[in-house]
Order: sequence, then structure tokens, then C-alpha cells
Amino acid sequence: VNPLPVANVTGNPSICNGSSTSFNVGFTGTAPYTYTYSNGTTTYGPFTTSNNPEIIAVSPMVSTSYTVLTVNDANCVGSATGVANVTVNQIPSAVLTGTAAICFGQSTILNISFTGVAPFSYTYTNGTTTFGPLNTNNSSLNISLSPGTTTDYSLVAINDANCPGTIAGNVTVTVNS
Repeated sequence: VNPLPVANVTGNPSICNGSSTSFNVGFTGTAPYTYTYSNGTTTYGPFTTSNNPEIIAVSPMVSTSYTVLTVNDANCVGSATGVANVTVNQIPSAVLTGTAAICFGQSTILNISFTGVAPFSYTYTNGTTTFGPLNTNNSSLNISLSPGTTTDYSLVAINDANCPGTIAGNVTVTVNS
């Protein structure tokens, strides 16, 4: 008498949108194993493997739960347990804006607007010096500046709590004498 095979799904990875990850399916029974799995919408397989565990690479665009639907080993039809919940974090962004002209000796405000999940880490530059990485929990941030000469400011990098992000905006602060 052969014991019934079991496929056990494990793994709850988090990824950034556009990335890939994997989850494991561990088997009991006698290899080779034939299985199908699903993301709740599409069924994949059947696949046959002697790997134990089988590592399944996935690249979902939204958070997705994966389960094994069917499993057979060399002798019998079996059952599946477990769920791999893949969390897909969206890519954050930051936009730099500000006042274009000031008089010598005055200050101006640069604003950085963030989307994503706080806290945010950001780095900006004036073309000569890089400032950061700096951190904030706010979705909008003002930076007070008093450049002595006309200066270009731009973002270098941004990360939220989960992923690196995209940056936009360049502010030239013209200093009038």
C-alpha cells in the first residue's frame, strides 16, 4: 500500500511591481510528481518534476494567491495544502517643484510630493552637492533654500517603505541681484 502524496505550498514573498519571485511546493510520496497550480484565475500545468521542493517562479502585476490544484506521484492521486500569498507593492514616485526666481539674499521653497507607502527616503542634488539620503513620513515635504547663485536642483533617488521609485522634476532657482 502506497501513502497518498501531498503537495504543500509555502512562501509569502513581497515584491515590487515588475519584479519576480518564487514559492515552493514540497511533496510527499514517490517521485516523479505531476501537479497543476492556479493563481485564482488561470490554471498552469500539468507539470512533472522530481524536484522536492519544486520552486515556481512568478511575476504577478498585482497581489496574488497561488495554490496547487492537483497532485499525483508515481503511484497515486493526492491532495494539496497551503497557499503562497505574493504581495506586489506598487512603485512609488516623487516630484520636485519650486519657485523659479528669487532676489539675492532671499529664500525659496522646493516641494517634493511623494506617492507610495511612508516612510520615504530621498536624495536630491544642487549639481555640486548631494543631500541625503534623508527620511520623512510625510507625503509632501518643503525644503527651504537660500542659494547665492543660480542653481539647478533635482532628485537623485527615492524609496518608500517597500520599493525604489521614479523621480521627476528639475527646478532652476534663478538668483537676481
